[in-house]
Amino acid sequence: TIVADWSKEEGLDIKDSESTITDDQKSRLSEAIEYSVNNGWDWIGENHRFFLFDEFEPTKFKKESKGGLMRVKYLNLAKHLDPIPESLKEIGEKLRNETWE
Repeated sequence: TIVADWSKEEGLDIKDSESTITDDQKSRLSEAIEYSVNNGWDWIGENHRFFLFDEFEPTKFKKESKGGLMRVKYLNLAKHLDPIPESLKEIGEKLRNETWE
């Protein structure tokens, strides 16, 4: 994860990161933030947490409780998968059999 600010004048300002960020990741993040800001998501350019992934895995991690999400929801995978698999593919497969509220 990366916490960063971005502006047209200053560019990308990394405020916090869990690991070393490559030039490619910086470039991808800058392009994504610029695109978002230019399309009306102004708030994403300031003090925002980003999750960078090389790949995605389709899954169906179904919410069982009624009602929609009012804000961002972070889920602790350790509450649903024990142990948490190393493989993204295996995490996606196992979450297909899980639900959350």
